Amino acid sequence: MGAAALSWSDAWPDDDKPVGSWEELLRRGAPLFHSEIQAAPRPRGEQVGRYLVDNSLLRAPTSGLGFRRSKQLQDYDSTAAPWGGFVLGHDDGNGWLSVEDRYLPMSVQGLQVLTYVGP
Repeated sequence: MGAAALSWSDAWPDDDKPVGSWEELLRRGAPLFHSEIQAAPRPRGEQVGRYLVDNSLLRAPTSGLGFRRSKQLQDYDSTAAPWGGFVLGHDDGNGWLSVEDRYLPMSVQGLQVLTYVGP
């Protein structure tokens, strides 16, 4: 099982066709604001889910959310999940999402940065 990160500008979650513009995303029903995203019920047990990497609250000046090698904020990996993209992972229930052998924080500075959107 591999982690996948799709950008909103690359593809719509349920479609493998490239998307060329924000206008096309809006036409297809993409949310404009974080408040328009309706989180699905979180998976239970070991079920893997798809999560939106969301910068609308944090507004970090980075290109993405950095992966960690452990469940420590300071233990950065050299890669990141792009803002607006999706990752597949397991919510460990302790504020961290497991993505293969790495981790992403569910929130940063008390602000949610990962939103469960479905299986």
